[in-house]
Amino acid sequence: MARFVALGLLVTLTLAGCAASSPEGPTIRSHGASVHEDPCVEGEEGCPVDPPPCVEGEEGCPPVDPPVCVENEALALQPLDVSALDASKALFNARCARGFTWCSLTPLLAYTYPTCLEAEPTLDQLVALALAETEVQDQRRDFSYPETFDRVTLRTGSLLASQGPELLDDIDAFAGATVLEARGFEEEVRCHNCHDFLVRYILVYPATRTVIVLDGSHGYDS
Repeated sequence: MARFVALGLLVTLTLAGCAASSPEGPTIRSHGASVHEDPCVEGEEGCPVDPPPCVEGEEGCPPVDPPVCVENEALALQPLDVSALDASKALFNARCARGFTWCSLTPLLAYTYPTCLEAEPTLDQLVALALAETEVQDQRRDFSYPETFDRVTLRTGSLLASQGPELLDDIDAFAGATVLEARGFEEEVRCHNCHDFLVRYILVYPATRTVIVLDGSHGYDS
């Protein structure tokens, strides 16, 4: 009889010890039972979503601390991979009208420039460097009459106005900023019974030290 009482007491104590121990990880209580809490899946109802990243140059985004420079670098442009913009450019060209009017964009170019400079480069300096990158194939182009653009005038008074607002948004995303300054060049080229114009826009995003070069054309039948 004592043996059975002792055995029952041992089982009771063992079960009590198991109940007192918690499973690994956080738990929630449901009808007196203890169960593992399911992980929060972003996008589901009730799951908090992290705020979108702050884009340098946009209003309300705190400036990034400047780099610690040991010595000054020479001002030069370094090419960037722009394949991320291929689909946006293709969509622009697909939307360009055909028939009595037309437009197109040829491949985009992108560059960055050093942060550790003796002085911040001017728009004129960066435009000159961008033009120098293609001077061999540009020998017959005329860049004597530049126009100055900001983001608003690019969206309303340039080749990008009718078909390209989305392209400009995608370029902003690629550059990582929305504040820009730009120079544009346009010249008429020979076209039988029509008018055809070559254009180039050089966009500079100072906050992210990004330079975008857009080449294209547009025209209409006489």
